[in-house]
Amino acid sequence: MRIPLLIAAAAAIAVVAVFLVFSQRGEDVQRLDLTERTNTPVAHGYQDGEKNVLTFGFDLRSSPEEDARQYLPFLAYLEHETGLHFRLRFTPQANRLSDELAEGHVDLAAVGAVSYIRALEGGGAVPLVRGLNSEGKASYTSVIVVAPNGGIAALDDLRGMRFAFGGEDSTQGHLIPRIVLNEAGIALTDLASHEFTG
Repeated sequence: MRIPLLIAAAAAIAVVAVFLVFSQRGEDVQRLDLTERTNTPVAHGYQDGEKNVLTFGFDLRSSPEEDARQYLPFLAYLEHETGLHFRLRFTPQANRLSDELAEGHVDLAAVGAVSYIRALEGGGAVPLVRGLNSEGKASYTSVIVVAPNGGIAALDDLRGMRFAFGGEDSTQGHLIPRIVLNEAGIALTDLASHEFTG
């Protein structure tokens, strides 16, 4: 791994971060001083000849246009604040973002919990920051949506029904609904069928 690159990535992310996550064990978070900057130069080269460019990946969430609309202003802000250069990388459909990180195609990424766990196991990914909602909490809401006149009013009504998850690597579209179903005593085998819509 390119150590100077990781140091520069950490400094770039610290510009916009409010909290640093030390572990996934629920330990207290520590506030960062957003005025701190690193003076460590970024000195590395890429096979394609570009220098001083950090490649930013992300879990695909919407259309390519919508994802670009969300992330390009963020990368422009980071470039302005840090003087570093960033490139947005769309993960090819056949690949997982965790593999992109482990193989060095991506230097830093915005990931959900599933991708983070895979990246940690597959390549030793290091969490730098954690997103917060408008209330300053590291949580968000997921919902299971049903047809308005489909006869489903409670979780137990899902038994024997067809269920569509989002992407298999999605925290909100797969992991959380699976946890909710499991806590309600509903296994995948209790559903008529299930699929991942991506």
